Amino acid sequence: MVYAGDDEYMLDPSRRVTLPVRWRAEKKQGDEFWVLPWPLVKRDYLLVLPVPRFEQMMASVGQASLSDERSLAVARAISGRAQLLKLDKSSRFLLPEILTSAVGIKSSVKFVGMMGWFEIWDPKRHADSTANNDLVAAQAVVGMKL
Repeated sequence: MVYAGDDEYMLDPSRRVTLPVRWRAEKKQGDEFWVLPWPLVKRDYLLVLPVPRFEQMMASVGQASLSDERSLAVARAISGRAQLLKLDKSSRFLLPEILTSAVGIKSSVKFVGMMGWFEIWDPKRHADSTANNDLVAAQAVVGMKL
């Protein structure tokens, strides 16, 4: 599944939100996602990872030595905040208050596709935080082999 584009949706009174139609998997394996506030300290948005991508990330963290305090701190920060969310029959999922309050989401959300995963932002926070993205991207693309 490729997550591309962005969409804005309202949360219902129970903090449920519908996944954009083009991101819905045809098979049951795409109905669960790991969600956590990201980045770890700043907490601007919700990072939403399909289960295989989250498992890949945790396997990478798990490769470190059990005596490596930095790696243990990363594992605690990620696994301690991550929540597994499942889509209902209407392709909605409930965003727990602990997640929405961590990133300032109140009544609406902005989904932002990031190819292999996606982000969920408060729309105003997204606009404020990404105002310079086009300039940064234009400078970065010069050194990339696209």
